[in-house]
Amino acid sequence: DMVSKKKIDLTTDISKGLKIYERNLQHIIDLCLSNKIEVVLSTFCFNLHEKVKNDHLHTSYKKIVLEENKIVKNLAEKNKINFIDSASIMPNNDDLFVDTIHFSPKGMKHLAKLISEKVLEVIGIERS
Repeated sequence: DMVSKKKIDLTTDISKGLKIYERNLQHIIDLCLSNKIEVVLSTFCFNLHEKVKNDHLHTSYKKIVLEENKIVKNLAEKNKINFIDSASIMPNNDDLFVDTIHFSPKGMKHLAKLISEKVLEVIGIERS
């Protein structure tokens, strides 16, 4: 409904969408685990930079991302699967992002380094 009207209603209750998100992610986890595919879940990074920090649209999106990240963490714990909290280990430096959600090339390299270090840690291999 929101898409067809090309308007975003920031008063919309997000709880239904979050339940669907959780259900869908659990389904993907179930499919992977049943096919013996190792799963690593990661939170989503959001950079509420200076230019948009007081913008209601961006603060609303950040609220949704934070709720989604809670779901990801809870599902990782519930399913006893690997979890990387990228949102907490990725610095919110403006040079690492091109906007609130997209990484710059420098940001992608930095995130890849952080994730690879965490994966190595999880599987018990020390960096040389």
